[in-house]
Amino acid sequence: MNYLLFFLLTTLTLFAQQPARLLGTVTATDGKAIQVTTDQGQKTTVLPTPQARLQKVAPGERDLSKAQAITLADVRNGDRVIVRGVTADGGILADSLIVMTAREISQKNDAERQMWRERGVFGVVESVDAKDRQVKLRTRVGMETRTFTVDVDEKAEVKRYAPDSVKFSDAVAAKVEEIKKGDQLRALGEKNEAASQLKAERVVFGTFRTFAGTVLHVDAAAKSLQLKEADGKKTLTVHTTADSTLKMAPAQMGMMMGRRPEMGPRGEGPMGPRAGGPHPGGGPPDLGGMLERMPAVEFSSLKPGDTVIVASTLGAKPDTFTAITLLAGAQPILDMLAASHQASQARQGPGLSMGGSSGMGGGAGGEGGLGGLGIGMMP
Repeated sequence: MNYLLFFLLTTLTLFAQQPARLLGTVTATDGKAIQVTTDQGQKTTVLPTPQARLQKVAPGERDLSKAQAITLADVRNGDRVIVRGVTADGGILADSLIVMTAREISQKNDAERQMWRERGVFGVVESVDAKDRQVKLRTRVGMETRTFTVDVDEKAEVKRYAPDSVKFSDAVAAKVEEIKKGDQLRALGEKNEAASQLKAERVVFGTFRTFAGTVLHVDAAAKSLQLKEADGKKTLTVHTTADSTLKMAPAQMGMMMGRRPEMGPRGEGPMGPRAGGPHPGGGPPDLGGMLERMPAVEFSSLKPGDTVIVASTLGAKPDTFTAITLLAGAQPILDMLAASHQASQARQGPGLSMGGSSGMGGGAGGEGGLGGLGIGMMP
């Protein structure tokens, strides 16, 4: 960033300045100015004035009553920042910076995830009784499918994922009446002793599509992919954003999947408890939990021929999606689901199918396969 040139330009164009507000992530800083990248990828140089007020707030705070004064030297890459000031050639001349540090955001997110794991439930909506504010979920534990009842208190916060948005913060206020069969839903609250019912304090739901496919083309500039869906019927376009989660299934996952016949009654293999924890019935591991521990990957590492699983909200166009989660190296998981499907048919007879026709489960396995894995939505 050429700050001397920026200074000269701003002094020559004071008459053209307009009020400006910017929200984004700090991606460069030298102690004099910062570069802020918006969630849409636009980069802007921000130069605080000598009188600028710089304040740090905790993630989630709604006002500045608890804000702490800081200096530009305290701002780090990865921090989230709200900038207010005036436009100038080459950037923004800022008179206010409100900062949330990357470290505190990470700590809050970790605590939030842990809370949802311990006090939450995830599943596919089986039925909705809007009058009694009760939702029945089909939850999955290993190969077992269970029914879980969620009682939505009148004071409970109910939100719905926004179309084409991968951000939990974009979820909008909703009503119980808007929840429908086939939606994915997470609820947070108090469970009963039998772990079969929950009195909800918070509910978030959405109509999701979870599908698998083979990468046909990679557009690095647009950060988008073209996929051939696993059933071979459609070519889909998948966009990723700064908020998309991109993960890579480790190579050893394929080895673990290959050892499934050796699993003992407690879900243990030759090396002890399998990744994701033991599950009754010798079923597949908890992919949702495993996903959090899988290594993140850059979009640039994706290439034609890769097998991926994508979770997305439904968008405005039927064959175009914005990824909430994209899992690369997914062929072992698809193989595992196919084997599980065959084993289920062998045990239950041809009348039982793991497939589904709701909009969230395409590709291999339908809603009972991919959609039930819970990789799409995580507050």
